[in-house]
Amino acid sequence: FTINGWQGSNAWTMVEVYDSLPESERKRIERIEMLDEQELLIQLLQHYCIAVAWNGTMFKNLSIAQG
Repeated sequence: FTINGWQGSNAWTMVEVYDSLPESERKRIERIEMLDEQELLIQLLQHYCIAVAWNGTMFKNLSIAQG
């Protein structure tokens, strides 16, 4: 991202995002998700990420809280 003019960037795997959710929210997702095993959900999430790039300071300290 910085090569293309962004001042900074960060990225998290969807597993990291999922792990940062409160346990109650993870349980709710697991009830909705049609996968029989949590391991299958984790395997699916390993294929995706969230990337953020910024200019200025608004997102400079953006992080995910580990839950």
